Amino acid sequence: MGDIALAAGVSFEETPCPRITELASGAITAADTIAIELVETDGQPTVMIIRWPADAHTVLAAIKAGRRL
Repeated sequence: MGDIALAAGVSFEETPCPRITELASGAITAADTIAIELVETDGQPTVMIIRWPADAHTVLAAIKAGRRL
């Protein structure tokens, strides 16, 4: 995961540590995996993150890209 940016005047000790729960994960190709995570932080809204491989592509996307609109 990337670095956490802190607001001006906020120390690292004051920043709550997120609780990350992997809800699901699985292979989408022989080499790539997708994961769905629940991220909870005190005082902040709960979010879901879908982690998709940066260089992954799908057959459907390739087909759509070849179509003329």
